[in-house]
Amino acid sequence: MSRNNIKIPQVNRALTGSEIWRPCWHDMTQVRDPEMMWLDKNENPDQSLRLVVEDIMRNMPVSVISSYPELPPLYKSLSNFLGVDPENLVLANGSDGVIRCAFDCFVDRHDTVIHTSPTYAMYSVYCQVKGANELAFNYDWNGQCWSLNWEDIFEKTLELKPKLVCVPTPDSPTGAIIENNRLDQLITICEQVGALLIIDEAYFPFHEKSAIDRVSFSSNILVTRSTGKAWGLAGLRVGFGIGSPELIQKLQTIRSMYECNSVAAYVFNKMISQYGVVKASVERLKAGLTWFESAMIERGFETIPPAANFIHVAFGERESEIAENLSNLIYYRRETPHPSLAGYSRFSATTEEQFRKIVKVIDV
Repeated sequence: MSRNNIKIPQVNRALTGSEIWRPCWHDMTQVRDPEMMWLDKNENPDQSLRLVVEDIMRNMPVSVISSYPELPPLYKSLSNFLGVDPENLVLANGSDGVIRCAFDCFVDRHDTVIHTSPTYAMYSVYCQVKGANELAFNYDWNGQCWSLNWEDIFEKTLELKPKLVCVPTPDSPTGAIIENNRLDQLITICEQVGALLIIDEAYFPFHEKSAIDRVSFSSNILVTRSTGKAWGLAGLRVGFGIGSPELIQKLQTIRSMYECNSVAAYVFNKMISQYGVVKASVERLKAGLTWFESAMIERGFETIPPAANFIHVAFGERESEIAENLSNLIYYRRETPHPSLAGYSRFSATTEEQFRKIVKVIDV
């Protein structure tokens, strides 16, 4: 039978006629050169932290790889670390896995999902996959701070009664932070309309304020965290969510057979006991960002102050020249397709030593 005559199953109704763009999974031009600096995906490039992770992996028993995951020890360590019960936790394939689980658990076709813009790209993708009605509220940068039309957000949440409201803090790629008073108002409104509020804290502890304490008095909050930023474990793809026992039970019922793989669970469990090393790495990277920001301001470039583990710089008329000079040294984001970040390039955090190499090229 000719391949052209073979029929594949029809996609679900939500995907019929949709045009969801995803990067090509086999495009070799997307593979990064290991000899260059990788400051384009907000990973942790700190070599001192990597040495600690490398030591843990070198001493990992091979049985970890040949056995299915034993996750209760990680749940116990993580609950002790966070000061919550294991019943408050769900592990997943990155914080993205927690977010996907929430969409799968609560969002039906034609439900409303509210999120910020620009923000984590997968919120929009999952809305399209589920056939949800997507309502995005745009950030505005006035040269000094980020702003959202909070009154409009509150009004639309009350009116539309969404299933999910997604608010990262800090957000990405803006770095915008949700102030506590706004967050508390939003929690109250989500409780009134029965919406789940996802508070994405992927950049903790680069920004140390957390909403975990609010989980104890609201069943409508899901706090999500990643180990790909501060912890330096992006390649292991392990994240977690914190919520009320009632909420977590619902998420646990639809999780995959194992929430994360054995290697990820082993390494993350070991790293929890070395959190001081993680914090020291965060402080080094924050110091690097501070130094780089000052260096850019001294040279007359506009910046957006960092709140997460990245910084935005507007090179103005020199943008093309600088991009060409940096093209053999570093991967970074030259542009973000959103009006609020027009003209700004984004650099992930690294150490002052590495940033000095970048500035040396910029000064050529």
